[in-house]
Amino acid sequence: MDDKILMGFDFGTNGVKALAYSVRMEKVMITAYKSYPVITPYKNQAEHDPKEWWSAFVWCVGKLLAEGAFQKEQVSALCVSSHTPTLTPVKEDGEPLMNGMIWADGRAVEESLELQRDYGKEIASVNPASIRPYHIVSKLFWFKNIRENCMTGQPCFWTAVTTLHTGLLPALPLTDLWLRTIISITFLKKMG
Repeated sequence: MDDKILMGFDFGTNGVKALAYSVRMEKVMITAYKSYPVITPYKNQAEHDPKEWWSAFVWCVGKLLAEGAFQKEQVSALCVSSHTPTLTPVKEDGEPLMNGMIWADGRAVEESLELQRDYGKEIASVNPASIRPYHIVSKLFWFKNIRENCMTGQPCFWTAVTTLHTGLLPALPLTDLWLRTIISITFLKKMG
């Protein structure tokens, strides 16, 4: 029982990869994988059901523990990564308003062109990359234009990591996870 176990989770486009790593043995003890579907309702749209992220996480934890290679009390840390820029609007209670628009979602074409036209020089002064439909700011602008109900009151947007963080540790602040969203929201407010 003196071994510490690190559990790692990588939320990807098609599923979550998980592993349990032994600190004492310095090796991966066991792995798991659970797929979830990419939802493509229309051309240039790619989404995930955020509830699938949680279900896949729970399944992977159960699979890693079921192998009996370690006890849950040995787990000393969870390491989580996910693709970006996936964005999911949520209600104040955390209930998703719609599926998450994943990195491959390119529906914000008009918004990215408008941002490039109206704010291209300002954006280039802080980020030399051109604004594309796949970027978070384009997606937020799409929400602003198309989904006004998502932008009323205090806007909330989640990623796969935020979903996991909130499910596991609801009392902890989400400052680091929200940094990109706050920057993008500030930019949108500045635009009016």
